[in-house]
Amino acid sequence: MEMIKMAKHTKTKEPGIYYRGPAQHKVKIRRKGVAVSRTFDIFADALHFKAMAVHETHIHIP
Repeated sequence: MEMIKMAKHTKTKEPGIYYRGPAQHKVKIRRKGVAVSRTFDIFADALHFKAMAVHETHIHIP
């Protein structure tokens, strides 16, 4: 997984998912007034949550 170094977290290749430390992946979604944020231990869980959050809130994440 390629990562880009940032201030307090590292951005992954997947938009909206950030690596916060050992076994900490944070999902941050903000679109059209809807804000969703949650932290996961496993990257795959973060991907699944992002997909479900986008589906449930009917917002598009590129």
